[in-house]
Amino acid sequence: LQKGSPNAKYSKDALKFYASLATRAVSSGFALDIFACSLDQVGLHEMKVLADRTGGYMVMSDSFSMHVFKDSFRKVFECDEAGYLKLGYNAKMEVFTSREFKCCGAVGALTSLQKRGPCVAETEIGESRTSQWCVGSMDHNTTMAFYFDVVSQEQQQNSNPQGRQGFLQFHTCYLHPSGRKRVRVTTVSHRYTDSNMQDIVVGFDQEAAAVLTGRYAVFRCESEDPLDVLRWVDRQLIRLVSKFADYRKDQPATFHLVPELSIYPQFMYHLRRSNFLQTFNASPDETAYYRTLVVRENTMNSLVMIQPALLRIRPDETAYYRTLVVRENTMNSLVMIQPALLQYSFDEGPPTPVLLDAASLKPNVILLLDAFFHVVIWRGETIQAWYDAGYQDKEEYANFKQLLQAPAEDAKQILSDRFPVPRYIQTNAGGSQARFLTSRVNPSTTYSSNNAGFGGGPDNPSQLFTDDVSLKVFMEHLVRLA
Repeated sequence: LQKGSPNAKYSKDALKFYASLATRAVSSGFALDIFACSLDQVGLHEMKVLADRTGGYMVMSDSFSMHVFKDSFRKVFECDEAGYLKLGYNAKMEVFTSREFKCCGAVGALTSLQKRGPCVAETEIGESRTSQWCVGSMDHNTTMAFYFDVVSQEQQQNSNPQGRQGFLQFHTCYLHPSGRKRVRVTTVSHRYTDSNMQDIVVGFDQEAAAVLTGRYAVFRCESEDPLDVLRWVDRQLIRLVSKFADYRKDQPATFHLVPELSIYPQFMYHLRRSNFLQTFNASPDETAYYRTLVVRENTMNSLVMIQPALLRIRPDETAYYRTLVVRENTMNSLVMIQPALLQYSFDEGPPTPVLLDAASLKPNVILLLDAFFHVVIWRGETIQAWYDAGYQDKEEYANFKQLLQAPAEDAKQILSDRFPVPRYIQTNAGGSQARFLTSRVNPSTTYSSNNAGFGGGPDNPSQLFTDDVSLKVFMEHLVRLA
């Protein structure tokens, strides 16, 4: 499509047509929602500009009879206690900054209103060269990514002495479903520092940084080759690590990252493997759908997309696990924001987080994967054998029945709280749909780990047949390059 192949000779004309429709919708203050439910390609790749520029919803499913469409469509019309839709319409967002820094642009479901001013930077990112944007429709999960740039070094020396405060203000005006206009003003301040790296590290939010980097990378994919974007992500990570890591030159063993930065390389590893940057085995419509959602969801949901949360369930302490799921949905749990594998065991007491890794694919556990677009329940070989034998129907194995019910109930909680509603999948080790899980975990154990080759070596349920680089190898290369 990017190369203008004759096999897609109508694509460019379709893109221009839908872009013109988007411009008309923005000028009228409309938001356009798209519900595409078909096994065939319906043209989301060309139509995504309508949702991207107006703030409308986009939902993709295999059929209009599936719960993904039905439940998502129902959620659009959910009302609050007063009977109003939980939406805001025809919003205008404006940014004001102090003179020490300027706004480069924004990435999200918005459109530039081309309002120039003293707080507009020369550097362009996303919808740029403006300080005001229009959003056709917003809900409580809608988020925008704004990018800023500090002024030149000469100006900093004159106007940014250490300890001085910088100020940033957002003005948001939108139409409430009741017909009233509402204005929200948010003002934040931050202090400047000199070249002391320690002060900068203390204020670094690696979760927010991962989402901002991911959104900028997705935006660049619209006009650049994804391979070039992957190289850009690698360069940015190497620059960050070489600047802030603690190490001795030519001694990789001394490499160390402070806690404020320690998880960021892991986020970038999973971002590189995600459907946002990897287009292999994904149709243009699927890629458009994934990229549209990642640029508008909140930090917690975006992190789940980049690096899914994988939960391992055993019978004990299910109440504690359910509490964590609820906390995840209210963005109060750092463990859920950072991808985690929670282990529930008969003999290990309270759940303990473990890594999202192939080593977690054990025969005697059930795994619940939350990948935002998919919620997967995976049963190990032993669990599946017990299930096939019908142990859950016998009174003396009531604890096994509870084990099977726990992930199903928690999956329902995720499905009920999320929009668009994810696809719900139940599978087992070796099942055809187990690929939704095995393709997302870190391939620490593969067919080539012990030089066994395909079909060789001992039977290992956690052994994956993939040539993807593991997180360990990725970090080793990162340390050497830094």
